[in-house]
Amino acid sequence: MLAADAGDRFEHARALAGIAETLAGEDPETAHRLWQAALSLYEDLNHPAAETIRARMAATVYRR
Repeated sequence: MLAADAGDRFEHARALAGIAETLAGEDPETAHRLWQAALSLYEDLNHPAAETIRARMAATVYRR
């Protein structure tokens, strides 16, 4: 993976996670889907933020 591509994926994952965080209280289902997309990108990058996203996803599921 090219460094520029990795940087773009990271920024995209951060954006998705930020939107998910904003929506978590109002629309947990959409937030969960956005976190899943962010998690997929972070996992592709082997980024440590994947663990944080997993925790946020779990918290959203259990809030329902």
